[in-house]
Amino acid sequence: MVDITDIAELEELRKDYFISDVNIRSSDGTLVIYISVERVSENARAGFVSRRQLDNLSWKLAEKYLIPVSIQITPSSKFEKIGQAAELLLKAKFSEIVEEANFSFWSSEKVNAWIKLSVQTTDSISEIETYLKLILGESGFQFLSCQWVSENSSLPTPINILIILKRLQPINIEGFIGNLITDYRDINAKWLNRQLDKMLKKQLIIRDKVTGNYALTGLGLGLIPSRRSKHSSDVARALELGKRKW
Repeated sequence: MVDITDIAELEELRKDYFISDVNIRSSDGTLVIYISVERVSENARAGFVSRRQLDNLSWKLAEKYLIPVSIQITPSSKFEKIGQAAELLLKAKFSEIVEEANFSFWSSEKVNAWIKLSVQTTDSISEIETYLKLILGESGFQFLSCQWVSENSSLPTPINILIILKRLQPINIEGFIGNLITDYRDINAKWLNRQLDKMLKKQLIIRDKVTGNYALTGLGLGLIPSRRSKHSSDVARALELGKRKW
């Protein structure tokens, strides 16, 4: 198994790619590289590293040292605060229809928003999206992707799936269906498999080929909004582990 000290160019890579941490995963010998989402950009530019550059780095290291390499994008407390502030501003300006807003930061420029509305109209959605682009643009975010959730939604959003996976991982497709069917009456294995396949391609989750169990990657974990309340995914995860223990 390769040791960290065997990677001769590691110190240079730390500086060039803004690597915050690196280790060898003992379970499978994978070289895991951690980089803050604050340093990731959509395109290569000074002071940042693009996803294409990270993909190239992963490929070169894997080829040179003959080991699997995983690039993990870690969340940012600064970005979390921006998301919390954006939610407060939305609720203040659109208090009659905005019930909840969650933000996940894909890079230093791109943000995904999941917004729950009591009433959805074409005009209200357009107005909210325009306002979001304005306030997030002031913090340097140029790319915004919005998903709209209503009270009558009968299928989970991607963020719902990630949150449930964080709480129950590792879990197989049957376990997923069993936990989702109560709240989402239209859920089925074919639809869920398609959603999970999309997440696998985006490296948000991983799947064990032997057991069929799914689990989050660091990138997927970083997309889950931070909620400091008794209903947060961290608290739910702890409670679930407690139930399993007993």
